[in-house]
Amino acid sequence: MGDLHRHHPAPRPLRLRSFDEVRRELERLDAARDAFLTPGWDVPHTLDHCARSITHSLQGFPVLKPRLFRATIGPLAFGLFDTMGQMRHDLRQEIPGDPEPSPRTWDEALASIRDRIEAFDRWTGPLQPHFAYGRLSKAAYERAHSMHVANHLAAWHYAAG
Repeated sequence: MGDLHRHHPAPRPLRLRSFDEVRRELERLDAARDAFLTPGWDVPHTLDHCARSITHSLQGFPVLKPRLFRATIGPLAFGLFDTMGQMRHDLRQEIPGDPEPSPRTWDEALASIRDRIEAFDRWTGPLQPHFAYGRLSKAAYERAHSMHVANHLAAWHYAAG
């Protein structure tokens, strides 16, 4: 694996709007195995973070923003991100209330996010409210998760071809 901490001045442009697009990008990342980051975590920590977010949409987020926020500002923010086709957030901010993640290897983290995507695809039960955006449809949640993954992967520079 290459140097995981070399820096580039700006994130690369990356828009992911579906789990099919996320899967293809994860394949490119896995094939490269030489990803390095601008701000954010290492590859396993980040993939684990994104996988946990998907799990929370099925099982519930540990902490929710106040109901008023989830009814006003949160949906407005998601609507803006959804319209732009991308989101921006602090790449070192854990999900509110999540414990510090256990260290994972590259392969474990990649398997985890792939498993969580498959679990989401198979899910037929009710979805839990997003901690900030509130209630989302399954399609909107897939876009939110895909944009979340893209925001993190855009900070990584690797042979994506």
